Amino acid sequence: RSHKHNKNMIGKLVVLCAVVALAYGDKPPAGYGAPAPPPSYGAPPPPPPPPPPTPYAYNYAVLDAESGNDFSAEEEGDEHGKVVGQYKVLRADGIIMTVTYTVEGDSGFVADIATEAAPPAPASYGAPPPPPPPAPLPYYV
Repeated sequence: RSHKHNKNMIGKLVVLCAVVALAYGDKPPAGYGAPAPPPSYGAPPPPPPPPPPTPYAYNYAVLDAESGNDFSAEEEGDEHGKVVGQYKVLRADGIIMTVTYTVEGDSGFVADIATEAAPPAPASYGAPPPPPPPAPLPYYV
């Protein structure tokens, strides 16, 4: 009897699975829908143009004869964005380098470099005289 009962249960289970498969299989799977409609508001307004450049000017200078420091800078900018300037530095080899530059529109940094000869080296006084030879050791009797 149990063998027949198991066979009956298996048959019912197969029929139940077939009915469930048919129930789920009658509809196609849900896909992606149509794209969302565009928003009803307009595009944001363009940003305001940047303000025109503010004219400016600055400068500084250091001239210290004792230490040999000699450098300076100056720069001016106008209301159209043009910048003109110059700076001067004392290089390690003693040569004074002057850079004059201009920046206008899309030209970028345009520089002209000039150098001044190094100041003459201080007079040499020659090598010191050699030290005297060591004194002989004292001799005690």
